[in-house]
Amino acid sequence: MERGNKVSTVLNYVSNFIEKYLTVPEIYASDIVEIVIMSVAIYYVVLWFRKSRAWVLLKGILCL
Repeated sequence: MERGNKVSTVLNYVSNFIEKYLTVPEIYASDIVEIVIMSVAIYYVVLWFRKSRAWVLLKGILCL
């Protein structure tokens, strides 16, 4: 195998990898709505934890 052929093989491999794994997926409105709903739900769960004794327990567990 000559050097130019090796370089083109590597470039083809890198190009195929980028096309397969590094593409930006399409984002739909339903995806954004799901993210907002999950964010609000997680926010209220964390808020509830902070107002209860569960927050003290969680901080203690994380310190261990």
